[in-house]
Amino acid sequence: MTDEQLQKAEALVDEMAQKSDRAGIDKLDRQFASKLARLEKDRDAPPDMIEQLRLFWRMLKAPDDRVPWKAKALIMAALAYFAAPFDLIPDLAGKLGYLDDAMVLRIVTRRLGDEIARFRAE
Repeated sequence: MTDEQLQKAEALVDEMAQKSDRAGIDKLDRQFASKLARLEKDRDAPPDMIEQLRLFWRMLKAPDDRVPWKAKALIMAALAYFAAPFDLIPDLAGKLGYLDDAMVLRIVTRRLGDEIARFRAE
């Protein structure tokens, strides 16, 4: 991935996080659960990606005193991108179709490293 592509992905994550609100969590709940179940059934994604998605979901559902809203907004952006029917690389492309999802997860994981460590430690 080029630096330019990474910068575009970072900007997309920021834009999606700014649009996140608490009402979106319930809507995301249905979309995310359905897509994660399909992903697990088809076994198209690496197990560590599925583990990261589940961790982010637990963090999103955690009380605000455990995970601050700013972190939840970034997590929502990553999960919404994963659940969205549109992607930079269509999921129908098999394992390659999840490269863009993995990139977004990596961006958010890097930004929330301390929050993730704190959440896992509790």
